Amino acid sequence: MTDHELIQEILGGNQQAIQLLHERYVDSLFQYIYIQTKSYHDTEEIIQDVFYKVAKTVTYL
Repeated sequence: MTDHELIQEILGGNQQAIQLLHERYVDSLFQYIYIQTKSYHDTEEIIQDVFYKVAKTVTYL
């Protein structure tokens, strides 16, 4: 599934698509954020916030 298709599924309310988005991007986001923060704890919190906001935004659409 392409990213575009995945986003369409998420916007359609597919909760499994949100999980797939998380699995697809969590590692690369974690690496990027960790390089910026140099803190494992802060990185975990930011990642959690990012995916919480994605899920929350989709729920309101």
